[in-house]
Amino acid sequence: MTKEAYFWAILTALVWGIVPVLEKLGLSKVHPDVGLFFRCFGVIIGAIILLIFRFNSLSAAFGSISSRTVFFLVTSGFLASFVAQLFFYRALKVGE
Repeated sequence: MTKEAYFWAILTALVWGIVPVLEKLGLSKVHPDVGLFFRCFGVIIGAIILLIFRFNSLSAAFGSISSRTVFFLVTSGFLASFVAQLFFYRALKVGE
């Protein structure tokens, strides 16, 4: 593994380590479904920012992607970012 790969992996671990603390604090006074709604809103904002700053490279990539690839990515996004996140938020809400 290259040094750059380690850098990105460590940065990912740091962010993924901080986020559950923020989510636990955010869920302290709201229903998990409300928390998930606002988390998804944050993902939409991130996608818009990505589109704004990377439009040229993204538009070229969109034309070459297969429907099978789109299916797999959309399904994984739905399962990981919605279904699993909903389960995770319920666990954060009811757990100590």
